[in-house]
Amino acid sequence: MNLKHGIDVATRMDYTALITLENINNNYVIRQAKRWRGQNYTQICNEIIQYIKGDVIIDATGVGYAVAEMLPEPLTKIWLTGGERVTFDGQLWKVPQVQLISNLVLKIEQEQIKIPSNLSLKDNILHELNVLKQGKKFEAKQGEHDDLVFALALALWGFEQNTNTNSGAIYAPSQQEFLTKVKKSIQ
Repeated sequence: MNLKHGIDVATRMDYTALITLENINNNYVIRQAKRWRGQNYTQICNEIIQYIKGDVIIDATGVGYAVAEMLPEPLTKIWLTGGERVTFDGQLWKVPQVQLISNLVLKIEQEQIKIPSNLSLKDNILHELNVLKQGKKFEAKQGEHDDLVFALALALWGFEQNTNTNSGAIYAPSQQEFLTKVKKSIQ
């Protein structure tokens, strides 16, 4: 299986999320979605280790870096930035947050993201995609969550890393166009 696991690490008050993505002929199928809240990071890492069977891409921004140190290698560490270029210093990728999410939005528009109808947390993923606010920065609206969206974007980036180091034009369809494509992604 060609699997990538995206992990978005959060503070204890928010959700840490894991998304497992499989690449089948350039269609990306979500195979697993998990999230944790209020547990200590040792417990979360012990559970994550049970689920991973492929490459891991983790948001190492903030507390994520310390959590990444608790997980087994190989591991791709991503530091989300407000910059314009992807860089790699030998240990850590620095990726513009807008590029990470824009790539996910593009794959949804191209109908390459597939969400099985029986996936646990499917409704949560769809809700997060619906409330994703687009602008200079992609983020959840006030009071909403974006952990599953970022975990999904990280897993997707794992399949496409090294393909584009320039941010370039950011793809952002209208909200209505985007939501129509999100609904089509359910299998």
